[in-house]
Amino acid sequence: MSNYEIQNVIPMSSKLGMIECLDNTCLLKDLIQESYNDNQLDIITNQAKTANNTIMYAQLFLSLTKAQLQEEFNHIQSVIPVDLLRRAYYKIANYHQAFYT
Repeated sequence: MSNYEIQNVIPMSSKLGMIECLDNTCLLKDLIQESYNDNQLDIITNQAKTANNTIMYAQLFLSLTKAQLQEEFNHIQSVIPVDLLRRAYYKIANYHQAFYT
């Protein structure tokens, strides 16, 4: 008998699947949020507080030109660090204890 525990794999394509969540583990969302520094997290939190209304998004989308919409998207995108996901994965790879709660 081996000590390995087999988890369920949820197929997404013929070459890709997701492993079913293990008990006592962190969500990827939590790991990503921990990768933000305090200043970045404050900026994102403030952006989310002012832009959480779906109706406002629909009205904004209908009233803006393509160039204005692209400029707004680029502004929001510029707040998110380019290497954020990579930092979260490095944290898991280097410190596996960070993955467990």
